[in-house]
Amino acid sequence: MWKVLGVEGTIPAFAEIWKQRMIELSKRKKDRERFLKMIEDSDVRYVLDAIREVHMFMVYLPTTYSREDLEFFKEFVIKATKSTKAPTLEFNGMMQNHGVVITAQEDWDEYEWRRKNRTNWLESEEKRLKPKEGEGSQGF
Repeated sequence: MWKVLGVEGTIPAFAEIWKQRMIELSKRKKDRERFLKMIEDSDVRYVLDAIREVHMFMVYLPTTYSREDLEFFKEFVIKATKSTKAPTLEFNGMMQNHGVVITAQEDWDEYEWRRKNRTNWLESEEKRLKPKEGEGSQGF
């Protein structure tokens, strides 16, 4: 059975379980209110890197948070995780390789950008490749 910070759960629920456990573990900690505001503003996702067999908890904070806020959040997560005796992620009693990524940077969707700009790019390529008047083959 899978467990996240000591709580049994299924893979689709990992992100929500992690977030709820962080909130529970933040009790009686200094600066709890700041942490609670940040974690409530965040979007937490679970991702498995199957090639490296590493489980990732991705915490996306709004871009309004500064680098100092990210450092604070990181330190708070480390303290909260250490305060529990349970591993962050385990399967049948065996601790799993895992990581927590905290970012306030928006994802850039290259595919979406290319899709939107494809027609402009194709038009500029046609103009670039089209011979100008007076250029080209002279017909010998």
